[in-house]
Amino acid sequence: MPITATTPFTAHQDPRLTMVRRIHALLLHEFGEDIDINLMLGPAEYARAVMSLCRASGNPELTGLAEDFLRSSRAQAHQSPRPASRYAEQLAQQQ
Repeated sequence: MPITATTPFTAHQDPRLTMVRRIHALLLHEFGEDIDINLMLGPAEYARAVMSLCRASGNPELTGLAEDFLRSSRAQAHQSPRPASRYAEQLAQQQ
């Protein structure tokens, strides 16, 4: 299921959560790789490792989701002073 403008999420939900759930499902189905959804939204180091796996997979949907996740992380880092944003900012700066 590609991420689209009509993908449902609540106003309080991080839009990256939808992307991470799809990445999780694809990695599990395609490669048997189980990722921690909560860690993807936390420290940048874990998210970077998962994004590298997505890019190396050769799967165009995973590659696109990794890029979308990075863009969303950059946008979040600029919009919110919440502690989670520090991780998003670290991720955006190191890519």
